[in-house]
Amino acid sequence: MNYEQYISLKDLGEKLQMSQITLRRYIKDGKLKAKKIGREYKILPIDADTFINSFSASSRGPLVYVDEEPRVREEHPHAGPHGLKLIPGLNSHITEALIEMTSQHLSIKEIKGLIKEHATDCLDLISQIENEGITDANTALNLFLIDEAIRNLQIRRSLFESIIIQKTIILLPLPPHLSDALLTIADSKFVFISDSNLPPHLRHVHYPQLGYINYEYLRDIQGVTSIALEGYIENDRIYIRNTVLGLIQYLNHTLLQSIYVHIIPQIPPRATFVELPSLRDDIKIMKI
Repeated sequence: MNYEQYISLKDLGEKLQMSQITLRRYIKDGKLKAKKIGREYKILPIDADTFINSFSASSRGPLVYVDEEPRVREEHPHAGPHGLKLIPGLNSHITEALIEMTSQHLSIKEIKGLIKEHATDCLDLISQIENEGITDANTALNLFLIDEAIRNLQIRRSLFESIIIQKTIILLPLPPHLSDALLTIADSKFVFISDSNLPPHLRHVHYPQLGYINYEYLRDIQGVTSIALEGYIENDRIYIRNTVLGLIQYLNHTLLQSIYVHIIPQIPPRATFVELPSLRDDIKIMKI
């Protein structure tokens, strides 16, 4: 088929009123068939129709996907355009897609719109770059990638330090890029499982289930000031597993200072999430 007969992600996104980043997730998850030509994805009309029909076939809307582990595409193992490296699990899940979309001559306004939709907490970074007078989109994206990496490294360093001095409780599941590193330095008595449906990379672990822990047990863990867990964001509200609720409420009345949250794109099947309750004003929420 001639390339001109393919449908672009931009055209399909406009038809479905869906961002290109969201469509890329469906491609990555195998829900949407596409062919990569250069740095862009192209879609056969028949595959586009199949994808569109999958929405209308059910009143529940799009199929739910779970991206348990942020990955860098095999075509570009660790390097983005201009040789700038992508660090797996460090950068926002939108960064890779934004860099690949530079060939579409995005404006900074369009970049800000995508970041606002998919990573609101990073909006201040791109706004600061814009305020510095940067007008070239490629330059802005590269600076955004660097600034986001610096911020995430600083947050991650504080988390590692807290784990090393035994001040943090770790709640599994967490994605491999976090669990692999954190579990190597954590004392096992500070690690709990908050969901019985663990992903494959954690099915070999043997830590106590949080739901079966008597909170009196936590009195033996002195001086805990932070907790690391997975969460989900909707309408700027953070949702956590219902099994974690009691622990957070317990710690909220003690020395809790920080909650480190790894944001997942969708609530996993068979999992029940509840809104993070009101906490003391001095408790910091940090995304990892």
